[in-house]
Amino acid sequence: MMTLRTALAAAGLSLLAVLPAQAGSGNDRAIRALATLRHVDRLVVVDVASMSDRRIWAKRAAHSYWPLTPLQLAIANNPAVVEAINRTVWSFDLKSIYAARIEGYTVYLYEGEPPPS
Repeated sequence: MMTLRTALAAAGLSLLAVLPAQAGSGNDRAIRALATLRHVDRLVVVDVASMSDRRIWAKRAAHSYWPLTPLQLAIANNPAVVEAINRTVWSFDLKSIYAARIEGYTVYLYEGEPPPS
């Protein structure tokens, strides 16, 4: 029986080839950093849409059928980050992560709607 982790890893390898990170977005640097990160001291999730607004939750639900982005796959495939996420008591929505920043052993994940570009 295939576990969720092996299924994500199998899907991640094929999706990473199909959906490369956008050049210049900064996420390509975060994806490379997540690939080598082996320990997380602190995880900070910045939710830019922290209001409890039905429109926000409906918009997030609409994205639930989309494939994972390369950044989301890098997060799901890194055991240290997944362990840090599991240590938290709040809910976590992988599908709404749009950016990440790694500084030393601190990981910042940005959740919600990306700012207009």
